[in-house]
Amino acid sequence: MWNTRQAKSPSPPGHFNRWHTHPDGQLLLVTAGLGWEQEGEQIPRQLKPGDAVFRPAGVRHRHGVSKNSSMTHVAITPTLNSQSPVKWLDFPISWQP
Repeated sequence: MWNTRQAKSPSPPGHFNRWHTHPDGQLLLVTAGLGWEQEGEQIPRQLKPGDAVFRPAGVRHRHGVSKNSSMTHVAITPTLNSQSPVKWLDFPISWQP
């Protein structure tokens, strides 16, 4: 059975998370502020209100908030059979891109 978790996440300037994956993917919808996201070793990409980012299942990525702005996003994360929606990995060497 599929479950969908949704979360509205306001974050302060400079906030970031660890590298992680989602077993069944994730959709981020930026609603306010400025931030960034990075997939694997790719160059980080700026996020602004109206941006939508989809990460397929198992893709290593991270996201965070710019140093001078807060950011709010809605995260929609499907899960199958009540499994954990996220697998946390290592902390990045650099806190922001």
